[in-house]
Amino acid sequence: MNTAAIIFSIVIALILFRVFMLKARANRLDNPAFRTLPKDAALAVLKDRLLNSPTESNLQNLVAFAAELGQTIDANDYRPLLQEQIKLSDRPDALVEDNELFTKEAAFLDSITPPEIESAAIAKNEGKTNEYIELSLQAIERFYSDEKIEETLTTLIPDFQKAEELLKSYQELKKARDESLADEESLKILREKRDTWQASLHL
Repeated sequence: MNTAAIIFSIVIALILFRVFMLKARANRLDNPAFRTLPKDAALAVLKDRLLNSPTESNLQNLVAFAAELGQTIDANDYRPLLQEQIKLSDRPDALVEDNELFTKEAAFLDSITPPEIESAAIAKNEGKTNEYIELSLQAIERFYSDEKIEETLTTLIPDFQKAEELLKSYQELKKARDESLADEESLKILREKRDTWQASLHL
């Protein structure tokens, strides 16, 4: 994978699917400002913080909050990745090596299901199709990995015809990412394509 693909892999995961709430920061779970956040945004904040600040306390915060949501995860599954991320931070070739590491980190973070997915399932069972679709699209913004994004879009197709188009355009975006050059003009084009796809995540 060339440099542009690596850069865009990181950008698309860390920027494309964030909401503005992720600018918030929570050093402690009992932080009053953090506790005012909806649980879906709060979980996203903790995931984002762990990626950007790989510390044991941030990992423990995420594990503890996931438990509050009824999801059990093992911190030991992430600790080797945490240590690897810290080691890579001072290495000149970190960008190339971090691409593989990020894939593993994304898989771990996406194993903690966004609350929107559960809410979407409830809405679907109650026959609230539009709410189900909206919540599923919101969940896509929370995911870090290509696999979860594509899986969720595929699940939506029977109830939301546009999901097939979104899936196809996302796959085209990935292809463009992987084939792109690393010059500024090429990256600018990728950002524009990314923004266009993001704007299409609506009913």
